[in-house]
Amino acid sequence: MERKPNFSDLKSTLFCRTSGMVHQIELMVDREVKEAFLGKPIESVAEEIEFWCGAGYEYVPLVTSVFGFMGNGGDLEITQEQVFRYSKYDPLPQKRKWAKEGKGVITTVREFDSFPWPDPEEIDLSAYLEAKKNVPDGIGIIGVVRRIFVDVWLLLG
Repeated sequence: MERKPNFSDLKSTLFCRTSGMVHQIELMVDREVKEAFLGKPIESVAEEIEFWCGAGYEYVPLVTSVFGFMGNGGDLEITQEQVFRYSKYDPLPQKRKWAKEGKGVITTVREFDSFPWPDPEEIDLSAYLEAKKNVPDGIGIIGVVRRIFVDVWLLLG
């Protein structure tokens, strides 16, 4: 018997209500694993949906990065690059961002007050709108807001 996705039941479980099933839950799966599963690169929200649904999940976690300056194209660089073979699905060693060690960018109240904090109004939520139009029946969307605490820790050192 094929099991149909039931996000409502998963949601009930997450809110400590009794469920008749055990749900498969992950908030993150490495890109290399997802691409190996699909047999192709993941370059869109549609491909994210394809992976999560194809792998038997009842939801698609979509990641929103609140801070755009942490090693992903912003002006402020507080990470370092290391090259290593991260996954058995990577044929070659890859560059990965990692936390710098030592002094943080913010070490005083003055530096904290003058820091260019992101504007919440400028956070890109378009992936959620696209996913909402394209998830199959019974599949939910879980928003994962990354890096709030990790980025603050990286900033403070």
